[in-house]
Amino acid sequence: MRLAVDKLMWFQANADRTATHLSAAQLHELIERYLHRIDDMLQELVRANSRIKGQRPKAKKEDDLRAEIDAERASYVKGTFGTSERAGGRASAIVDGG
Repeated sequence: MRLAVDKLMWFQANADRTATHLSAAQLHELIERYLHRIDDMLQELVRANSRIKGQRPKAKKEDDLRAEIDAERASYVKGTFGTSERAGGRASAIVDGG
């Protein structure tokens, strides 16, 4: 549930609040920005972990971020991005942040 709330908050903060509708291209661009939102954090983890001498160890945080990105991209490709699992795959309601 927390992930869904975080996702909703990100979209509310990053979508054009003056737009009443988004074209398919605008929506896809917004979703791509969402999917890449943690790229900088991931790259910083990779750099920090690569400073360790010898072979770079696996970092749990890095693995968790990569798994999250992969799961969200798979959901987007499958067409279930932004749908509720509890709703049986039906699109969930859009909540206006006010």
